[in-house]
Amino acid sequence: MTGVIPTSLVGAQGLFVAIFVSIISTTIYGFLLNKNLTIKMPKDVPPAISKSFSAIIPGFLTLSVFMIINILFKHTKFESIHTFVYEFLQKPLVGLGTSFFATIIAATLVQFFWFFGVHGHLVVNPIMDTIWNVASLENLNAYNAGQPLPHIVTKQFMEMFSVSIGSMGALSALTAIFIVSRIKQQREVAKLGFIPGIFNISEPTLFGLPVILNPILAIPWILGSPITISIAYFATKIGIMPRTTGVAVPWTMPLGISGTLATNSIMGGVVQIVGFVVMVLLWIPFILYSQKQYEEEKRKNKNEAKERE
Repeated sequence: MTGVIPTSLVGAQGLFVAIFVSIISTTIYGFLLNKNLTIKMPKDVPPAISKSFSAIIPGFLTLSVFMIINILFKHTKFESIHTFVYEFLQKPLVGLGTSFFATIIAATLVQFFWFFGVHGHLVVNPIMDTIWNVASLENLNAYNAGQPLPHIVTKQFMEMFSVSIGSMGALSALTAIFIVSRIKQQREVAKLGFIPGIFNISEPTLFGLPVILNPILAIPWILGSPITISIAYFATKIGIMPRTTGVAVPWTMPLGISGTLATNSIMGGVVQIVGFVVMVLLWIPFILYSQKQYEEEKRKNKNEAKERE
């Protein structure tokens, strides 16, 4: 025993316990307050002092619960709740959540929710970020220690190689429009959305084209993430691209630069660009089809107007 707090617990190994303890402790504390298990002060005592005394009993009982849990675990082979949670919950969950198929499902769900106008990241990420952030921390610790990086899928991997980030999704759609579309409205949206798209802001494109509630353009939007993530995943698996180091890269960083920074290798940027080109090719037939639909609708409306005359 060194008498100091082990610093390993402020990293990946302690993350799950920190989340659970924060949720459980606030729940217990709130429950005790609602049951009025507090020290009652006379009415003439100032409110600020009265409130500070009212927190003593709930706070003490909440701390006592976790102190008892800590003592009980010290008498087991795990010695701490951190070791227990890490071995029986965190490691299996991280292994499952960073698997190829789980990653594909999560990324597809993000795109699917966006199709209905719901911010997909706000639905999926609160669940998956807990796992992906742990993977990022473990990669970062291994990178700093000069050891092999354990995970392909991390928070940075998802941010750099998913279509839900603007450059892969929105910017590739706008590039396809510049290449093949003759529709004035689409080209105007492309002009307005291109600069934001460079910095991974997708909303002008999603609501401007629109992709939202558009069953035709939703197809490449939803299929895109499984494709680009598969490219990046297997490029990493076979050694073309190194694993992400766990270093946080701003999500607004442009395509090519962000991948290079996340992997500490130019090949990260190259794989991003390959994914971008594949996405442009995927968007083109659907942009052409939407153009055909637009022209047919325009012709139909014109004929109906002539008939009314």
